[in-house]
Amino acid sequence: MNLGQRARHFVAKHTANSRVEASVLIATNYSKSEPRPEALDHLVQATYENTDQENPTRVLEALNERVETETGWVPVLKALYAVHRCLQDGSETFTAALEADTAVVTLGTFADRANGEAVHYSRQIRVYSEYLEETLLARAEMRKLVPGVRLFLVARKRDPKRASEIDGIDGVGALLDVLSVLQPHLDRLLRCERAARPRDLPGEEDCPIAYAVLAMLLHDGLHVYRLPSEALGRT
Repeated sequence: MNLGQRARHFVAKHTANSRVEASVLIATNYSKSEPRPEALDHLVQATYENTDQENPTRVLEALNERVETETGWVPVLKALYAVHRCLQDGSETFTAALEADTAVVTLGTFADRANGEAVHYSRQIRVYSEYLEETLLARAEMRKLVPGVRLFLVARKRDPKRASEIDGIDGVGALLDVLSVLQPHLDRLLRCERAARPRDLPGEEDCPIAYAVLAMLLHDGLHVYRLPSEALGRT
């Protein structure tokens, strides 16, 4: 089955019988615009559901299948953006499922060589997917260093009733262990941010999805920079 047949098979298989897969298709279309907000909001909400049609595993599988059936950079970049959004605003069950199966963010060999723009954003996809994968690995490393720690390392929605992520970490040694993981993570985030900057060439159309990715990384960066400050306030 060639790529076009696989893509048509994906559409035929999922569009009619699952809103999750339909939302994935809408959110990861071929337009360079930002993903449709209503589609992303539905995917995020579906990560909190627990039905046969809507649940965290279904969301992850649909995004993974979308990446597997595409070679064009636009839908793949949008799929990574959707994963990132689900990490930020979705359920912890989704994050745990992604930690167990990171295939959707393992795109180190992705390459769309259709033109110069495709080559540029293919590199962004490789670095962006590496950042998302290493974010999950950093979370796992922190849990080993400081059992019980729940640092997300992404900009979760602010909830005044929710304690600071640092609040569960006691002792100078434990805080130093956390900082030892945060520092290289920040370096990776900044490297990803540099690669994520949109091209600015005369005559080339704007790329809103690239700016949207950059904004997501900025929010993550501000969040992670805030964590050491909160840690210092506890010493």
